[in-house]
Amino acid sequence: MRFAMYIVGAAVGIYSLLIFVRILLSWFSTTHSGRVYTTLARVTDPYLNFFRRFKFLQMGRFDFSPVVAIVALSLVGNICAAIGRNGTVHILFVADLLLVALWSILSFALGFFAIVVAIRLFGYITKANTYTVFWRVIDNICQPVLFRVTQIFFKNRIVRYVAGLCFTLGVFVVAWLVFYSLFQTASFFLRQTY
Repeated sequence: MRFAMYIVGAAVGIYSLLIFVRILLSWFSTTHSGRVYTTLARVTDPYLNFFRRFKFLQMGRFDFSPVVAIVALSLVGNICAAIGRNGTVHILFVADLLLVALWSILSFALGFFAIVVAIRLFGYITKANTYTVFWRVIDNICQPVLFRVTQIFFKNRIVRYVAGLCFTLGVFVVAWLVFYSLFQTASFFLRQTY
């Protein structure tokens, strides 16, 4: 049983790597017709499609379902490794792994949007040429987030653009710190009990 769990854990790790490579290749339009990309897509898309059906994981042009898919595989791999190592697994250990996985997803999302808003704020302050493709991509990511955050906190009041950027960046930084503290505290208490 323990050896089988090691094998399953290794297979999960290899599959996660294949998904990661497939995601990287999908960023380059020239690779979409290549044999490697087609093979990887055939192997990984059935699993990724399960997560793609959750619409809340998609924000505008960005699809965060592969992040959740990889974190889920990591969770399964860690559970298999624990069973392979100890012969059994404690339910609180699984709860701790789940907590770490949730924090990984939330931390990635908050950090990603904070960086995008910070880049946009930097571009605004330095008066960069915002008519390039790079700034259009940044704006496509930033605008929906900026709109949602200002709507939540300011309702129908008009907020200046730079003030909205600063406020949104602050919200993401504070949210990251608060959730980090909460997840670390919960994880600490779980680890003390198993």
